[in-house]
Amino acid sequence: MTFLSYIQGPLINDWVEEQAQWLIDQVTGGVAHTEENLWATIKTRFRQAYTNTVEKVKAQQNIWDLRMKGDDLDTFISQFQTIVKKASYNLDKEATLNVFQRALPYKLVANCIKFDHPVTWNDWTQSA
Repeated sequence: MTFLSYIQGPLINDWVEEQAQWLIDQVTGGVAHTEENLWATIKTRFRQAYTNTVEKVKAQQNIWDLRMKGDDLDTFISQFQTIVKKASYNLDKEATLNVFQRALPYKLVANCIKFDHPVTWNDWTQSA
């Protein structure tokens, strides 16, 4: 409730009231006010409601332009993970893995498939 009390303004007041009512309902329904899930839920709802959507769209566009340059695989993997997170994609989804493969050098992908048959994100990063 303290967190919600700091959030004010005509564009957010309805959201704050909904969250405050949800918290009140939870506590009056028997959930302990010290339950960490209450804070985690409000935090998640806040991020979902007020995440920078421009950043998300930009990341979704930038992921298509990303390519591994040189031999610095670790930096590339880190950049890819960051963009995937901002784009709200899942690293283990087939479409995301396909974009990752397309961004790698052809011979590296061919060798990964030939020798390791990677399926998941962890498989791909370890194989590469």
